[in-house]
Amino acid sequence: RAMTIMPINIPLLTTIVLLTGVLAMAKKGVIIRDLSAVESLGRVSVICSDKTGTMTRNQMTVKFIWDTHNLYSVKGDGYDPVGGIYLMKGADDVVTLEVQEEEVKDIFTWKGLYRLVVCGGINNDSEIIKEEIPDQGEIWKPLGDPTDAALLTMFRKSGMDEEAIRKKYEIIEEFPFESELKRMSKICKVDKKFVAFVKGATEVLLPLCTSVNGKDIPSKFTPDMADRVRTLTTDFASKGYRVISLAYRHLDKIPTGNTAREETETNLIYLGFACIVDPPRDGVKEAVAACHSAGINVIMITGDAAATAKTIAEDLGIFEANSLVVEGNQVNDISDEDFARTNVFARVNPDHKQVIVERYQDQQRVVAMTGDGVNDALALAMSDAGIAMGITGTDVAKEAADLVITDDSFASIVSGVHQGRGLFNKIRMMIYFYLAINLFESMIFFGALFFLPSSIIMLTTWQSLYLVVTTHSFPGLALVFDRTSPHAMEDKPRDSQALITRNLGKFMAMNVILMTIGAAAVYMLTLTGWAPTGWAEIVGLYPENNLGFYGVIDRPYKATVMLLSVILLVESTIVLSIRRINMPIQKSIRESGTIIYVFLLGLIYLAHLLLMYVPLVQEILSIYALDFFFAPLTNYDWFIVILASLPAIIGVELYKWRFRKRDVDL
Repeated sequence: RAMTIMPINIPLLTTIVLLTGVLAMAKKGVIIRDLSAVESLGRVSVICSDKTGTMTRNQMTVKFIWDTHNLYSVKGDGYDPVGGIYLMKGADDVVTLEVQEEEVKDIFTWKGLYRLVVCGGINNDSEIIKEEIPDQGEIWKPLGDPTDAALLTMFRKSGMDEEAIRKKYEIIEEFPFESELKRMSKICKVDKKFVAFVKGATEVLLPLCTSVNGKDIPSKFTPDMADRVRTLTTDFASKGYRVISLAYRHLDKIPTGNTAREETETNLIYLGFACIVDPPRDGVKEAVAACHSAGINVIMITGDAAATAKTIAEDLGIFEANSLVVEGNQVNDISDEDFARTNVFARVNPDHKQVIVERYQDQQRVVAMTGDGVNDALALAMSDAGIAMGITGTDVAKEAADLVITDDSFASIVSGVHQGRGLFNKIRMMIYFYLAINLFESMIFFGALFFLPSSIIMLTTWQSLYLVVTTHSFPGLALVFDRTSPHAMEDKPRDSQALITRNLGKFMAMNVILMTIGAAAVYMLTLTGWAPTGWAEIVGLYPENNLGFYGVIDRPYKATVMLLSVILLVESTIVLSIRRINMPIQKSIRESGTIIYVFLLGLIYLAHLLLMYVPLVQEILSIYALDFFFAPLTNYDWFIVILASLPAIIGVELYKWRFRKRDVDL
């Protein structure tokens, strides 16, 4: 009997749970690459998500341009090149409601604007393609960096002949964007001369500029002008815009050697800036709220400036009172207390992501990290649940990740966490169920060795097999195929807790003791004559069997059937109680997934009643030497069985209620 304490069917059932979960997640756009990640998803307490394309639509659009003299608005949304550029009269510095707009029809007459737009279009590594999407029609999609794509779209909205411009500005050298430098450059040949176009973060470009774009010729870049630029860019950033500054310079020759980039990107002429907006995805705000109700901390990671990041985070419900915004280069330096208050990391590069993961893991938090680039691979591999983007993600990122989100949406990530919690709870409750019933039965049968005479056999071989086939199989299958609770996100995160926590262990001990007392009491009362077991009662119930099948049944067999009935009742009921361990049974049975329990547990009760009350069933089985010796129970017998089962059933619910009152999850 001691061997039955350890559940032997847990590995098989766990595998089935994981496989069904993987299929369910795939339908919701979450592709699992590593099964162990499912458990991690169920434990996640921190989700570190990229902003662009995950929390936002990845439909970056230039909305405003400032060329150091005038402010312009850009019409059109997304990457569709249909639109135009409009001068905002009376709004040199800020946007006001009284502004009148005048379309820029001939950009060549606006020299400052012309240079800025050309810089954005030529110093660019992206392309925009038209793609046919089912149910959506034709849409424009970016190939490459979304910010570059937004600037390229702006260039095409200007009405310039792109082919002629690219022919005029022949690119002969380039310095690609680096997250550490936050800028990129291209050197072009124009009429046997050279010009370098540079774009990047405003705080990076301003110290490199010595002149500012003039209406005819450049003028000195004074401290007052620098302050004005900072004020404007900060103002737009605080409204949620990503601000990209642009500059250029003339070169006598192409710099070479180790200092080529440094020589190219100094003594620049400041052209102005472009304000880019990327609207939030539908459902993200609700998904963030669901995470907060689940005790999951949502962290937004972005390359945007701190002011931009904070504004967007506030709109999405990520940034709250007492939260902090920290730039990537400060991640190593802030205290643990400030780190715990940080919900937004701005100006982040892939190296900073690794530090963020490490610091959360040092605090024993289970971390999910998103990424799409080659440089994100290490952070994805280090995190407990690495999440790669299916659309924008590189193959390297997908290989390093544990799961892939097919639509790149944050809402899909939260859906995956919801499913992961459901699967994690299923596995916990399966282990609990089989440990509890095996301990319960072992205490009953092991105790019988000490208290019963050797002449009395508590269970025959076939009765033991009956238990295995019924109460050890069907309730477990019901747990396996149960639906994920819609309330799964209301539980607290598990982090690195054991599957069977201390509180759950106490709960199990109470459960096993109550079941054991009830079952043992019924058996001993029936065996010793305190409960009715007379042969006359059986004949009264089935008078035709006075000399028939039930003639072989005596008091020990009746006691065994009473015991089996208690076991059946408490074990089938307990699975309904623990399927939603932190929810009262009267609430959990209203969920749609209860139907699978009604069906499978109904089969157990049907088999039990057929063996008991249809003699022909046992007679047919006995032909094949399957002797179960089930005695029919009277109404009074069932009253005793139910009465003995109630302490375990009610005790479990009272214990759950006690923990709910203390706001403690089991």
